[in-house]
Amino acid sequence: MRVKSSFTGATPVSGGHLNPLVTAGCWWTGRRTPTGLPLREATAYAAVHTVGAIAGTGPADAMFGHPLFELSAVPRGGGALLLGEAVAAGTLLLVVTVPAGGGRRRPVSTAVGLWVGAACRATSSGGFANPAVTLGRAFTDGWTGIAPGSVPGFVLAQTAGAAAGLALAALSTGRVHRAADGQAVTGSRSGCG
Repeated sequence: MRVKSSFTGATPVSGGHLNPLVTAGCWWTGRRTPTGLPLREATAYAAVHTVGAIAGTGPADAMFGHPLFELSAVPRGGGALLLGEAVAAGTLLLVVTVPAGGGRRRPVSTAVGLWVGAACRATSSGGFANPAVTLGRAFTDGWTGIAPGSVPGFVLAQTAGAAAGLALAALSTGRVHRAADGQAVTGSRSGCG
């Protein structure tokens, strides 16, 4: 389904953009194509992600009987947690941007959901992997919170991981994939399309 966008005309209802890093990755991978995500639209997505993450903290706090928008006192830092964030974000960008082999479409939404679930359990940081959500979590003092002073380190680690994930994805997109009938296929669409 396509709807009229105030930014670019006909666009998908949602590109699955729930994370500024995914949006930046989609912009980066499509920036040279006529159908790529425009920078203005990517910037608007990121702003809305951030505002939404912070605004959503209030009702979440209220559901658990906490004061609204209470700054977190949960420090999160150190090399192990930051590495966990880099791995979580980098793998997320790989899952989203690596094209399907053989010209087949991949169920990107399923792959993303599986990775996010795994990252919550498999990384030392709990797999925040989203700068907007990380900032939003600074406004809750629950067990999922993050002290405001820990946010910059997490966001930098997420950004570095995302850049590494995009670099690995770029390396993989140059490879020739084999279709089921054995013919070489190049230029498969990414999950951002």
